[in-house]
Amino acid sequence: MTKLAAFFLCLFSLVTLGVWIPSDVETGLIETSRYATNIGDALYPSFIAILLCFLSVALLMQEYLIKQSTDENVANDDKSYERFYAIFTIFTILLISMLLIVSAGNVLTKITNIIGITDNTYRQLSATAPYKYTGISLGGFFLVFSLISWVQQEITLRAAGIAAGMVLILIFAYDVPFDTLLLPPNGGQ
Repeated sequence: MTKLAAFFLCLFSLVTLGVWIPSDVETGLIETSRYATNIGDALYPSFIAILLCFLSVALLMQEYLIKQSTDENVANDDKSYERFYAIFTIFTILLISMLLIVSAGNVLTKITNIIGITDNTYRQLSATAPYKYTGISLGGFFLVFSLISWVQQEITLRAAGIAAGMVLILIFAYDVPFDTLLLPPNGGQ
C-alpha cells in the first residue's frame, strides 16, 4: 500500500510540475521589475511539488531497499507509549517554537520601549532589523535545535551550529533577495 501511495504522489507531483503549473500559473518562479524582485506565483507550488516528489521517491527507496520487520515481530512488541511520547514531544516543540516566532518580536519591542531605545509599536517596527528577524531566529533555532537534540538524546554544539546555520539560510534565501517579503510572523501585519 505504501509503495502504491508513494508512486501516485510522485506521479502527481511530476504532473503538477510539468502540466498544471505551466498551464495555469501566470507568472514565473521569480518576478523582477525595474524596482523590486518578488516571488512569482509559481514558486511555492513548484517548491511543494519538488519536495513532494523528493519525499515520495525517498519513501519508495525505503520500501525497496530497507528490510521491513515482519508482522509477527511488530505484533509482539507494543510501542504505543513510545509513539504517544514521540508525538507529544514533537507537538510540544512545535508549539513552543510557534509561540517564540509569534511573540519574540513583541517582547523585544516592549523591552526596548521600557529601556527607552524606541517608543514605537511592534507593528511599526516589524519590517526593520532586528525586530523582523527576532521571531524567526529564536523560534526557528529552537525548533531545529530541539528536534536534533531530542533525536540524538543529547545537547551538542553541533546541533546548535546546524540550527543557527538553518536560520541564516532561511533568512538569506527569503528575506535578502525579495524586497517586499516579510518573514513570519510579520507578513500578515
